[in-house]
Amino acid sequence: MRELVPGLREGGSQGLCSSHPDPVVPTASSSIAHSEPWLAFNSVQTFKSTHLLYQVVPNDYNLTPPKPVVMAEGACEAGSEYGFPLTPLWSRRQAYWSYLGGGHHSYGHNDAWRVLPSWVEALDAPGAHQLTVLQGIFAGIR
Repeated sequence: MRELVPGLREGGSQGLCSSHPDPVVPTASSSIAHSEPWLAFNSVQTFKSTHLLYQVVPNDYNLTPPKPVVMAEGACEAGSEYGFPLTPLWSRRQAYWSYLGGGHHSYGHNDAWRVLPSWVEALDAPGAHQLTVLQGIFAGIR
């Protein structure tokens, strides 16, 4: 991982770089790479352990040097691999806990990331529409 970023830079990449944490244990990239100068933001991945967001996000937010924290991959709405129903409520819970903890959030839908034939309809999923409320609330805070 530490050799990949210099290789990308040598090839001309100027994009933001982060590290995707291992999904087996709810974790954050800060545990392995926070001090790396190329790490533009810390990523968090929790899947089933959404309740840990309110602990992990503030922990990363308060590290030195300060870096943004992104819940980069949560459980995707309508996903079938988690062992419980992934409802719009679950999607909202992940997002609100991420933002209220001081971080950011990326929403996903099972049909979109798997690029199923129904991926276009997934863009209008209830969770996606409901997260526009969250966007409205936090976009108005300055």
